Amino acid sequence: MKIIYLKMVIIVSLSVLIYFIWLCTKPVKIIAVHKDQHWTKVLVKNFPLTSRGKVNWWESNKIMLREKYGIPVSDSNGRFSVSFWDFGDGYEIEQPDKNTFFPSKSTDHLLCFNDMSVEARCIRKENNLMEINTTSENLIKFKANGETYYQDDKGKITKGERFTYTIK
Repeated sequence: MKIIYLKMVIIVSLSVLIYFIWLCTKPVKIIAVHKDQHWTKVLVKNFPLTSRGKVNWWESNKIMLREKYGIPVSDSNGRFSVSFWDFGDGYEIEQPDKNTFFPSKSTDHLLCFNDMSVEARCIRKENNLMEINTTSENLIKFKANGETYYQDDKGKITKGERFTYTIK
């Protein structure tokens, strides 16, 4: 009896491990890029799970993103903002959330794209995966999973707050 139980535990554990490895190795798929001045929103599927994995993905793919999609787009001061959003179940029509307990007419749960002329042009705001922008000190700030990383002008990426840097 114990051997059967042990075999089942091993099989289930291996299945979970294989699924997790499969999930982590799926390539990121860029569904759409929406630009509004120097703000860019990128809709993706299969984004890395960890905050460090997301930052590493950006570092590995920033040249491809610039060449293929023209991002990031900087303003006259060299500042930019790029956010990555999980495409989830796809675009939705702008309408109140039907999944709330209290009826509401609010559409605050949606992020809608004005560069689209179709009715289904919104995604859910809770699907924000990562934000990248420049700071007043010309550092690149990454925010993902509640963690913050900063990249200095030499390319060094440090986890933590920007005030640990000496401002010249």
